[in-house]
Amino acid sequence: MIYKKLIYYIIIFLPIIQHSISKDVYINNSSDFMNYFSKNDSEDTVTIRINNEVEISNSDEVIILENKISKLVFQGMSKEVSSLNLSNVPNGIIFSSSIEKVEFLNIRIDGHFFYYNNKNITYINTDHYGSIELFLDNENEGLLYYVNSNYYGRANSNENCIMIENSDTLFYKSNLYGDPSCTRIVNYYGNNKSKISINETVVSGKGVNSLFHISKGTIESVLSIYMNFFSVDKPGGAFYIEDSDYSNFYNCTFHHGYSKDRGAVFNLYNNKKFNGWNIYAQDITFEHEGTLFYVSSDPGFVTELTLNHITETDIVTKTKDGKGLIIFCNNRKL
Repeated sequence: MIYKKLIYYIIIFLPIIQHSISKDVYINNSSDFMNYFSKNDSEDTVTIRINNEVEISNSDEVIILENKISKLVFQGMSKEVSSLNLSNVPNGIIFSSSIEKVEFLNIRIDGHFFYYNNKNITYINTDHYGSIELFLDNENEGLLYYVNSNYYGRANSNENCIMIENSDTLFYKSNLYGDPSCTRIVNYYGNNKSKISINETVVSGKGVNSLFHISKGTIESVLSIYMNFFSVDKPGGAFYIEDSDYSNFYNCTFHHGYSKDRGAVFNLYNNKKFNGWNIYAQDITFEHEGTLFYVSSDPGFVTELTLNHITETDIVTKTKDGKGLIIFCNNRKL
């Protein structure tokens, strides 16, 4: 009787076991890459193994991946040995929604990457030269997980370096670098439901970029450094945050920044709450009001600003109207 039950369980569960088996695909050149993704097989987990430098050449200006895959992993041996280069594909690569999860591990990638309704995007120990666009419909939930990785900006045809919409996002122990082609390094649109976290991360505008535009999303940053930011025609040298329920910054440093517009470090518009603890700003040059904060809102809107242990050193004012550590317009609460 026990033997019959065992046979029954094996018959029932064998299809499930088979379905979860991971498939390895070794890619050595452009032809291997294009041949595999030209197939329409349905897969559970596929690991694309890249053990050398692979440069993709394609007659089309964009590559669209429409395979039905639950999890697609691009795995290299190391960032120094393994690379996937799509710089010769002008409009980059599009991951359609039929690929639920995409992961990059121990690899260098070059090019423009577009994600449309993919649930999870993960970068671990990866160098990315190019752009990232991630879009989720309102009814979908997802996560961009960027860990122990380096990003080197290069704007795509939409003039975006990193653009994220509707996805929770975590930058952790990573480095983000700007480029003259970027307007800002990161544009983030939360649609009143998503959160971006920046923890133990260094963000550098390289003297040519403002850093973040956060719209209708909440933000939390811990133990991060924001440096070499530069803004001529954009509000907020480091951060422009608008229509946000709350923003939390803990033990963060801002240094070597310039802003011609208001709010050399933070420009806040229609923010309900902002909490800052142990904020250090050094070598900031500004030409209008608000070396650290410029806070404004629509009439009747109240902003609650809570600050503890704020330090500023080496602040330079270049014009006569430049004034004030914190400038409020309209309603506020300090």
